[in-house]
Amino acid sequence: MLLYNPPISIKKLTTHVMDIGVIIRKARVSNNFTQQYAAKKAGLSVTAYGDIERGKTDPAWSRVVAIANAFGMEVTEMLSYDLE
Repeated sequence: MLLYNPPISIKKLTTHVMDIGVIIRKARVSNNFTQQYAAKKAGLSVTAYGDIERGKTDPAWSRVVAIANAFGMEVTEMLSYDLE
């Protein structure tokens, strides 16, 4: 029995998992942040942050949470940013 109805469908989310860097970039640009500023707010090096946006690395969940917090968003809000 499903007790929780997620705000976005799992199918949509899994379709876009590969594009997390693109989603993060769009969220950053919409906040008018530079990569340097976003990295600093998220507690990441600029290189690590840039690698995430470019899709060179799959971010750990803790980094996804830190990036969403840097943007003042919930993780689900950030991940659904490009899916609406």
